[in-house]
This record gives sequence, C-alpha cells and structure tokens, in this order.
Amino acid sequence: MASMRAAKKYTARANEHQISANKLAKAAKLRAKAARIREQVAKYDAKIRQLQRKIADLERRANQLAGPPIR
Repeated sequence: MASMRAAKKYTARANEHQISANKLAKAAKLRAKAARIREQVAKYDAKIRQLQRKIADLERRANQLAGPPIR
C-alpha cells in the first residue's frame, strides 16, 4: 500500500514536470514568434523612415523650384 502511494506521488510529480516543460516550450515558441514579428516591424519601420526622407527631399526640391506657396 505504501509503495502504491509512493508510485502515485511519483507519477503526479512526473506529470507536473512534464506539464511545466510543455508550458515552457509553448512559451518559448510564443517568444520566438514575437521576436520574428518584432524584426518585421523594425524592417518596415526602416523602410518607412527611408520613404519619409525621400518625400521630404522631394518636397524641399519642389519648394526650391517653385518658391513659397502663393496665398
């Protein structure tokens, strides 16, 4: 009877360990996915900044050619 109780206790601990390992693995997958999305956002942010610089340069050149707007 004592060995049966010990066996159940051991099984419960093993299951707990397995569950926590699974949770950690799932958390690691989610963190990896978040990191990939973060990289994509950074890449697009860089593209957006580059395009904004290009727009500002074109606006500046247009203002030099046309002069200030007439009101």
